[in-house]
Amino acid sequence: MINAEKIGKEIKRLRLKKGLTQHELASLINVSFQAVSGWERGVALPDFDNLIALSETFGVLVDGLLKPTYETTFLGVDGGGTKTEFVLASGDGKIVKRIVLPPCNPNDVGIEKCVALLCEGVDACLTDYPDTAGAFFGISGCGIEENRRAIYDKISSKYSFERIEVASDSANVFGLMDSDVAVILGTGTGVFYKTKDGKISVIGGWGYLLGDPASAYEIGKDVIRSAIEYEDGLNTSKYIFDAVTKRLGGGVRSNLPSIYKGSKSYIATFARIAFDAYKAGDAEAKRIIESNFSEASALVGEAIKRTGTKAKIVIVGGVAVNNADLVVKYLNAFCPARYRVCSLPPVCGACKNAAKGFEDENGDFYENFTATYKG
Repeated sequence: MINAEKIGKEIKRLRLKKGLTQHELASLINVSFQAVSGWERGVALPDFDNLIALSETFGVLVDGLLKPTYETTFLGVDGGGTKTEFVLASGDGKIVKRIVLPPCNPNDVGIEKCVALLCEGVDACLTDYPDTAGAFFGISGCGIEENRRAIYDKISSKYSFERIEVASDSANVFGLMDSDVAVILGTGTGVFYKTKDGKISVIGGWGYLLGDPASAYEIGKDVIRSAIEYEDGLNTSKYIFDAVTKRLGGGVRSNLPSIYKGSKSYIATFARIAFDAYKAGDAEAKRIIESNFSEASALVGEAIKRTGTKAKIVIVGGVAVNNADLVVKYLNAFCPARYRVCSLPPVCGACKNAAKGFEDENGDFYENFTATYKG
């Protein structure tokens, strides 16, 4: 059966892909722009001669216009402390486009810059997929309602998705798997839990100025501090000192200006040194890791109190994924519970949230996303 609405969407998609306006397409095939508008809105169908003209203009078969094979797409956005990731996926989780831009936390860059960056990513995604149905923006810093509302108002006024939602990046994690508590161990740290009424609340996540225990930033900062303490004769961890100075290309003190100019994500890259040193048996590295996870486990313990002793806990983020066994070992040592480290990127949860409720949503979503994701 011929579906005028789907044919109209395909004509619009192909027109935009060619970079044509409705007036320009109408001129090329000798019809009025009102005719093109009617086709694209699905209120009229092009006759046979116009179908031939459209197929020649777009370089496709007539059958491709009458029976478009494109799938509905959904946009998931994960805005973290290191990057902002945009992924377009079909309802069954197959990725068709991925874009990575700098971090967009409004607490760090401001609302206007955050919105500008989000619009840049959305515009790039919609170039080839203008009829994307739903969009979900899970953005760090949007646990603050004032931020979330400001971003939602600006994004929703510009784009006409069938459904659009802006939330904290924690919502991306809960979209990954069934859980009661989500622990994010990335550039920053946050422990999120579901309340009885289904809302998401946070413990910790205070930001780098007040401390994000077990985050890459906090561990990286401790690593750099340990190295300069060694340089000043205050500790004996030569392993960490050697690794840091090799990375800096010189002494720690002489590189303090560049360290202070570095971003959170730059400081966070030094966290890996702590884990490498730990595996090499370095006592100072063990102290850094134990101290960080002791503090982080207190946050997790409070979340468990609020959700129940049988809480299902998922852990995500680069720190967790890259050091899964060690992370689970220390969290269990300080706060025994049922921990699961999820290797899927949070943007997968954003895509799943974007597709939720649409008929295109499919049970093979996670398998297909894993097979097509190239992070």
